[in-house]
Amino acid sequence: MDEQLTESLSNSGAAGLPGEAARSPLRLLVVDDEPDLRNIIVRLLKRRNHKVDAAGDGDEAWGKLQGQTYDCIILDLRMSGTGGQELFQRLNSMDPAMAERIIFLTGDMANSSTRSSFDPLANLVLQKPVSIGDLEQAIPAVTGNLQR
Repeated sequence: MDEQLTESLSNSGAAGLPGEAARSPLRLLVVDDEPDLRNIIVRLLKRRNHKVDAAGDGDEAWGKLQGQTYDCIILDLRMSGTGGQELFQRLNSMDPAMAERIIFLTGDMANSSTRSSFDPLANLVLQKPVSIGDLEQAIPAVTGNLQR
């Protein structure tokens, strides 16, 4: 498991970020094929009173996206089966506004093909291992003033 996230999770209170209690919870989808990392992120976001669904791959996420709208999607770029890029392309065709609210995660920024895949995108990209601070800044950055 990612030590930064594990430590942050154990040290974080249920209150979350300053001012977060005043906000309505966001509807989030976490998509990552690494179960430990996915579960840590889900638990952390739930502690901040968000409504969180999880998927282990792009196909499972696509199924969830057929029946639910999400305020933000945290999406691993490289996964077995349907990867993050393919899921992004599908979602962008179906709902471009939701596709803009994707935060990509990758552990492969050293690879030039990975870096070049992000060049045309305006989406946020976070490097694994992701810190909770980065997630806490990224989610409001992509959701803007969304309130439920």
